[in-house]
Amino acid sequence: MEGWQTKGSQRQQAVVSEKLRKEITEYVREHRRSAPADAPLLASQKGGAFSSQTIQQLFRQLYGQVGLDGASSHSGRRTMLTKLAERGVHARVIQQIARHSSLATTQRYIEVSPHLLRNAVEML
Repeated sequence: MEGWQTKGSQRQQAVVSEKLRKEITEYVREHRRSAPADAPLLASQKGGAFSSQTIQQLFRQLYGQVGLDGASSHSGRRTMLTKLAERGVHARVIQQIARHSSLATTQRYIEVSPHLLRNAVEML
């Protein structure tokens, strides 16, 4: 599923898995059916969109509830991008998923692990 979203002042395409698309569709059907089309998917208590700081706090709280102390939305993003690299996804594809304008930025997110090194050597 593809949709449009802004990052800063730039409109960018966001791609989500089919599984997530189904979950979002079900959520909208159950909880947001009467909301205007331009309403945020998850509304704050005041009815508007969450700020980036509030989202970061929410992630920190959720991670803490499952015992991942010190984890953040940023560390979750880093883990996702590293796992894509470990599975052999091309760096330019990862760059597009991360919506980084620079490949160098994406490369800084990907942690080189023993597993990643082993996978590279096994390809020979």
